[in-house]
Amino acid sequence: MFPNAEEIQACLNTVSIGKKMVVMESVGSTNDFIKRKIKAGEPAGLCVLAHRQTHGRGRMGRSWISEPAVGLYFSIYLKPELSLEHLPRLTLMTSVAMARAIDPFCPTPCRLKWPNDLLINGKKICGILSEYCAPPDPEGVILGIGINVNQDAERFPAEFRDTATSLKAETGATVDRSALFIAILQQLDREYQTFLYEGECKLAQEWERHSDMLGREITLNQSGTQFQGVARGLDKMGNLMLETPEGQLISFDAGEVTLRT
Repeated sequence: MFPNAEEIQACLNTVSIGKKMVVMESVGSTNDFIKRKIKAGEPAGLCVLAHRQTHGRGRMGRSWISEPAVGLYFSIYLKPELSLEHLPRLTLMTSVAMARAIDPFCPTPCRLKWPNDLLINGKKICGILSEYCAPPDPEGVILGIGINVNQDAERFPAEFRDTATSLKAETGATVDRSALFIAILQQLDREYQTFLYEGECKLAQEWERHSDMLGREITLNQSGTQFQGVARGLDKMGNLMLETPEGQLISFDAGEVTLRT
């Protein structure tokens, strides 16, 4: 039995994230639910967790399969004092925090795939959807996170079995979702406080340290146009730098990356 909101909060030692908590049996989308809550005046740090999403989604309008009681599907509302062009750094920060929180639960470390995916053994285990809330609504950022925890490998739809995995599929053991969720909130809060108070100068380097993309050939699709080349790293804004076959270095602030083998 997953603990209720009060039991989770009793285990937390955070500055902001999770100070207000909602745990739900089922919801369409935790991101959409949290949007409605902040319009009603809920504070930054609000976290909404659902055992099941009926309309979970990822980037570019893709569906996120949210099988009941086996994954973690949650959203967090943050309100940092950042200009709009700096907000992608929050996705980098979240990726690093998620990798650090998940790694103790699996002998194979997470690897980060730009801009928002976590992989284990080359397969996706976690996705992050960052959404900006603009005036006249309360301003801020919603971080939507989905993690495959105790899904059996054979339960993934056939079209995802070669590209998706779960902690159980990788370890052969059922993972305590409560312990993982609490570890994630603790790590996210630590990374967020560092992000706020110590600046962002090392964030790209930390992301790169947890990624195995650098030096690999990739295909990047941006607005229907494909670019091929070698991933050379991130700039200080968190944009991906791609070296083309002609030796040109191009920086991308968005796009869909495919790792070439």
